[in-house]
Amino acid sequence: MAPKGVRERLVQRIAAGEWQAGQSLPSARQLAEELQVSRVTVHKALTVLARDGLIETHPGKRAVLTGARPQEPGAPPEPAAEGAVNVLGRHLDRVLRSGRLHVDVLCVTAESFVSALQLQLIGLRARREPRLSEFRIRLIVCDFSATPTYPRVLGDPGDTRPLERLRRISHDQVTSLRSAALSLQTYQLVDSEPVIEVRTVPFPPMSKLYVLNDDEVLEGWYELIERPVHVGGHLVRLEDLTGLSTRLFPRRRQALANHTDSVYVDTARAFFASWWARAEPYGVSLSRPLPDEPQHDRPPLDGPAHVNEPE
Repeated sequence: MAPKGVRERLVQRIAAGEWQAGQSLPSARQLAEELQVSRVTVHKALTVLARDGLIETHPGKRAVLTGARPQEPGAPPEPAAEGAVNVLGRHLDRVLRSGRLHVDVLCVTAESFVSALQLQLIGLRARREPRLSEFRIRLIVCDFSATPTYPRVLGDPGDTRPLERLRRISHDQVTSLRSAALSLQTYQLVDSEPVIEVRTVPFPPMSKLYVLNDDEVLEGWYELIERPVHVGGHLVRLEDLTGLSTRLFPRRRQALANHTDSVYVDTARAFFASWWARAEPYGVSLSRPLPDEPQHDRPPLDGPAHVNEPE
């Protein structure tokens, strides 16, 4: 069964009321066994459901039903653009198959990037090829230390809990990225030690940028919307940033140095370098644990994070 078929099965079960809003779905392993498909197929189906807003996902945790209603059978399909995770996945697959991965990323929390990369690394470990000559990632994310900023609670912009929630999401993405890099060493799929460098800026960027192997750029823009987010059994209405559904537009270096796309790639690289030089280091190393999560005075929003993270 293809991911599309798995998605349709799950939508039918959601529509039938098998799970209620706020309830966790079975694990990917359990769903794979029930539907007799691979976990990779289940993950792809869940990614689409998350992009459709039917579930919330978070690395290392089960998907949670949002309460949004699936599209009615027979209803005309809504025009849909391919989300960031799918587009990134295709481009990262090509980059990995080249035998070298060097990616510069500017985004809000890195959830789209880490989700796409993890799926591709599953495929790389299954194939056991190619062996990578380089695995290097430079990541700039938001630390949400500037206020006021987004997301924020409607009517209470001083409530910092939405920012604390996204800090945790960013922290989890870096943890997942670190684990993925270490797995390449375990499977002996990289010639040199993987390098992951992370820096932060105090405010969320309005666009997301990916520079792949110095010769390709993907760029998209965050949309600011008003919506309810189901957290910890409660709905909190936010002015929020959406990123998983963001459309990405690719540009690749051409043979002519003065070609518009070539100039675009060079300009994007210079733009990233300028922010990288001024961003604050976020202490991540493959040889030591990540820094502890900062403590805050106000009680956290302790439920599962909404899938439409800003990245």
